Amino acid sequence: MLIAVTGGVGSGKTAVMEILKSFGANIISADEINRDIMTRPDYIEKIDKLFKGVVKNGVIDRVELGKKVFYDAKAMEKLNEVAHPEIIEEITKRVKKIKGTVFIEVPLLVETNMQDMFDKIWLVKAGKELRLKRILMRDSISEEYAKRIMASQVTDKIREKYATDIIENNGDEIALYHRVEELYKSLYE
Repeated sequence: MLIAVTGGVGSGKTAVMEILKSFGANIISADEINRDIMTRPDYIEKIDKLFKGVVKNGVIDRVELGKKVFYDAKAMEKLNEVAHPEIIEEITKRVKKIKGTVFIEVPLLVETNMQDMFDKIWLVKAGKELRLKRILMRDSISEEYAKRIMASQVTDKIREKYATDIIENNGDEIALYHRVEELYKSLYE
């Protein structure tokens, strides 16, 4: 069974994945795959051609790339056209090597139209102000930039159309743990 764990930036997807990992679940992160892909010479070359000035000393400057794409919808489209097929291909390769249920953290599930790949979709939700606070604490970026990143993603209302289960993450870590544990156990009953 393939289960997507999705939600907006700052919603707590990574925390959910850490809880699943503590249960011994098979997990894959699209963000980790993206970070791996961004170190490949062929990919760096593609990005350098598309976005002048974001590759420095042979390395993609993620902050500079973000500034280009989060302020320009057409630039975001170009990046997605290059990145998403590579990420999907790598997810598919990794899934084939795993037996049993696999949880895949996919931040841009709906944006990449990947929802049909999954048997279940767990949506992690949190209020906008709380998400903003988390992003600012985690990433050390400006509030305006954080809001721009949030605005580049689809809304939870749209994500809910595809979700089979919702994980509200407006409380503490204990509440989150219990909700994830409840959903996880329900898979095996």
